[in-house]
Order: sequence, then C-alpha cells, then structure tokens
Amino acid sequence: MASLLDIPEHLIETFADRPDQSHKGAPGLVRVSIGLYTDQADIDYLIAALKWISENRNTLRGEYQEDEMGNVSRVDGWEAQIESENPFEINI
Repeated sequence: MASLLDIPEHLIETFADRPDQSHKGAPGLVRVSIGLYTDQADIDYLIAALKWISENRNTLRGEYQEDEMGNVSRVDGWEAQIESENPFEINI
C-alpha cells in the first residue's frame, strides 16, 4: 500500500512506531469488504463513490477536522442516519 501511495519509508516507520497509536497526519485509506452477495451494481456504486470522493477531496477537507489521535469527524457534527430496516442501507 505504501508504494501505491508513494509514501517514503521514513514516514511509514514514523506512523508505525507511535506509542499512542495515533494516525495524525497519515494519509487516508479505504477498506472494502466484498462477499458472495456482492454484485456488479455494488462494485459500480463503490467505484463511482470513490471517484466522487477523489474529485471532491479539496472541498471535503474543509468539512472535516482531525483530533490529536488522528480521528476525523465532520466540523458541523453531522452523522449518517440509518432510515431503513436494513442496517446496511444508509441515506446520505
């Protein structure tokens, strides 16, 4: 992953060696789980969402804040609300 993100070795060691396990200043990553039930529409949606995030990253940066441990939250306090009986369907 570090080579894909072009992160220098000394920075990798810096993040790995932090005794407080903080991720402050570390580049963001996305973890995706794909299961037997995942279909082409799910993959297409994922790709579209990642593309949108990438294209809007400068605007999105201003909407989030990072604490001393590297945890990120919305500046306005907004959180996703689950409005469905399906806990995996989140309306944004």
